[in-house]
Amino acid sequence: GGLSAFPQVFCIPMKNLAIIGGGHAHVEVLRQLGLNPMPDADVTLISPDRHTPYSGMLPGLVAGHYTFDECHIDLAPLAQFAGARFLQTSVAAIDPARRQLKLEDGTQLNYDIASIDVGSTPPAQQIAGAREHAIAVKPVKHLLAAWEALIDRVRTGEVRSLAVVGGGAAGVEMLLAMQ
Repeated sequence: GGLSAFPQVFCIPMKNLAIIGGGHAHVEVLRQLGLNPMPDADVTLISPDRHTPYSGMLPGLVAGHYTFDECHIDLAPLAQFAGARFLQTSVAAIDPARRQLKLEDGTQLNYDIASIDVGSTPPAQQIAGAREHAIAVKPVKHLLAAWEALIDRVRTGEVRSLAVVGGGAAGVEMLLAMQ
């Protein structure tokens, strides 16, 4: 168990590990670093959001079965547990030749190894009418605010029907949760 399951990655001598994004894989990496510290490594977690959603619970959140706190992982205490520094910002550029990250505020951060897990943002806004009539599920933080606004519009009778685009398991789960 632990990090020993990945000897080809974690036995590389390193000083600076940059963890970009608070996605599911990085949550587990941070948990493992907390359980199996790397005392000689300087670990930095960079994420614009302090709370990362657990997407498997998203339909339950939309349905009202869970609260925001029950469905989100607070990255700050997780980073602290892992012995990592948490920077609540975005990476604006990566220079792999120099092994440097440029942060949103212009700060440069050196790294030996960088791992990127920032999630996806589908190009829904490129579909005609989507900007005016659709709510994308990702990024989740935008979904939650838009969902609350939509509930208000349904309550006032302004919106009378909903449709879900996407017939996979996640789309079906969201449709049932919305109902």
